[in-house]
Amino acid sequence: MGEVTQISSYKRKRRRAGNIRWVMCLLLLLLCLMAGYYFSQSSVFLVQEITVAGNHLVDSARIADLTGIEKGVNTFKQNMRLAEQKVALEPLIETVSVKRRLPGKVMVEVTEREAVMIVSWNGSFLHLDGKGALLKQVRYLEGTGLPIISGVDDIEGDLLLGRLVTSEKINGALAIMAEMNDRSRSVVREVQVANLQKVKFFTPEGLEVRIGDSKDFAAKFSVFDYIYQDQLDHKKIDGIQYVDVSLKEKPVIYYYN
Repeated sequence: MGEVTQISSYKRKRRRAGNIRWVMCLLLLLLCLMAGYYFSQSSVFLVQEITVAGNHLVDSARIADLTGIEKGVNTFKQNMRLAEQKVALEPLIETVSVKRRLPGKVMVEVTEREAVMIVSWNGSFLHLDGKGALLKQVRYLEGTGLPIISGVDDIEGDLLLGRLVTSEKINGALAIMAEMNDRSRSVVREVQVANLQKVKFFTPEGLEVRIGDSKDFAAKFSVFDYIYQDQLDHKKIDGIQYVDVSLKEKPVIYYYN
């Protein structure tokens, strides 16, 4: 009986010790949570700085204001997702990420829409991105180095910043822009889309190049570029009236008489 009593007593002591450890663990966890909460609410986590990166067109101060994040307010009370949604409303912003940089900084990283061409339209010039969204409308042509699109006369609806411009001829020009590389962008100064079946572009020297429709621009340009560089090397470019690569398998050079 003595041995049974001792074993039973030992088991009770172990259970009590185990219960005490669980209570201590819970108390410790509770203390940690309370300490963490009060620490997170301290002045250490007040937003002191909003840093903006990736912008060239939109001013940093404007982007910071668009977030709606207030300096001097606890960072954990600020809604980062809502801040991203607010910045995304800016027409020139394509993507945005707003992140906390503890203890008191907020980092805003954006990518802006980039113009790929300038459309001559109704006495003004429209800067459009690769999707056809309007980024800027100006009265005077700026030296951007971007191709000028002429012959557009079918724009429908109002022109609104950040919105797609509705035009079949602009869509034809966009198809060409999508196939351009650094070389073609350095050679093509103007694309004339008055007739989408008889598209033509012009080089810096003013040489006219006829490409037919807007399909297979890269292949057509490659054929033209071979001719172009050969004519430049032989100093014959001034004698050419135009080059026709609408049938890329049968390019034709037309000289002045």
